[in-house]
Amino acid sequence: MAAYTLALGSGLIPGGRIGDAYGRRRVFLISLAGFAVASAACALSPTADALIALRAVQGLAGGFMVPQVFGIIRSSFPPAATAKAFGAYGAVQGLAAVAGPLLGGALVEADLWGLGRRTVFWINIPVAVVALVLGIRVLPGSSAAVRTRPDVTGAVLSAVAVVLVLLPLVQGRDWGRPWWGWVLLASGLGLLAGFVAYERHVAARGGQPILDPALLAVRPFTAGLAASVLWPPSRCSPCRAPPRPPSPVRRCPDIRRPLGYAHRAGLHG
Repeated sequence: MAAYTLALGSGLIPGGRIGDAYGRRRVFLISLAGFAVASAACALSPTADALIALRAVQGLAGGFMVPQVFGIIRSSFPPAATAKAFGAYGAVQGLAAVAGPLLGGALVEADLWGLGRRTVFWINIPVAVVALVLGIRVLPGSSAAVRTRPDVTGAVLSAVAVVLVLLPLVQGRDWGRPWWGWVLLASGLGLLAGFVAYERHVAARGGQPILDPALLAVRPFTAGLAASVLWPPSRCSPCRAPPRPPSPVRRCPDIRRPLGYAHRAGLHG
């Protein structure tokens, strides 16, 4: 669903700075708990409108989780091992992108206990509980050395730019690829360029940008961020499929692309 994808994409960059300020471990665990609660709410949603709104909440929680993973990896590994750690993360993400649609399609097909599509949301709950317990026990504390003033302008620019880019990519086929969809995409790319320029300006003046421009030179980071934004799991969600689809794989012909990103992110580099 578009609501999930847009919310996830818009939360990635602001979520990173929030983790820097308030602790990446804390923000990750809170976001994971929020994702689990939103998943349960999605499973119980009585109407399509409620489901759309709750999917947006779920996506925002997911968008806040992803950058904490990047931050925790960077702070937990020495520079020599960081690329391999990011590569391993990318590989797991790619495998999940392959296995997720297959498992989701199988659950919908099985129609366990007559729950239909709701099982793809309920399955998140035990996974999230296990992840929460493990996270509380083993994740190290991680945050920026100094808490700084939030970069509100950068947060707004990044969120609007990501939405403008993702909206035509996610909805373009349903819209029939209209000319104004391409205008939205071009506007979003232009705004992303302006966002990067603004962040570099903030950094040059000694401020704390919401996205450190130096990270853009780190190939594993940029590859992982691009894969997270452009191929989130929701693009292959069985919730978007018609009833009783012939094959989850045919619904998601691009599920192997994140694996290519993982390869280029440092597993063999």
